[in-house]
Amino acid sequence: MTRIRLTAMSSAAFAAWQAAGLEDYARNRVRAGNWPAAGALERARGEYEALLPAREKTPGHHLYAIVDQATGAAVGMVWVSLTEADFPLAFLYNIEVAAEARGRGIGAAALAEVERLMAARGATQLDLQVFGFNEGAQALYRRLGYGVANVVMSKKLRP
Repeated sequence: MTRIRLTAMSSAAFAAWQAAGLEDYARNRVRAGNWPAAGALERARGEYEALLPAREKTPGHHLYAIVDQATGAAVGMVWVSLTEADFPLAFLYNIEVAAEARGRGIGAAALAEVERLMAARGATQLDLQVFGFNEGAQALYRRLGYGVANVVMSKKLRP
């Protein structure tokens, strides 16, 4: 397995990720049919600001750079939270691996490390949401033992 380490995301790395991440998130919400294109970027910005009011230092949220140990290069990022709802629950908001680093096991290694870190902090479960069109991510999650907890289905209607 590819050897990676997760390091706390710096303020500069957060700013760079957020700028690109907002556009990607808005585009994916539109593609999934969740939002209209008009105003999607502003809506994404509002969600990020509500979830991360203190940016990378928001309590309960952990933002990491994924670092390839062989090269020392940052090859992606992870955003996960830990909450005390009915039980200690971790939620994976985002995991990204740079296009040029995909296919080398980095995503699987990063998820294994997230699982280890969250379990060490007391989490008994790790949840995530994946867009229906992201079949590659769904396949990875199934391969790593994730199962379906909820299903939201959608059908486009014509007036």
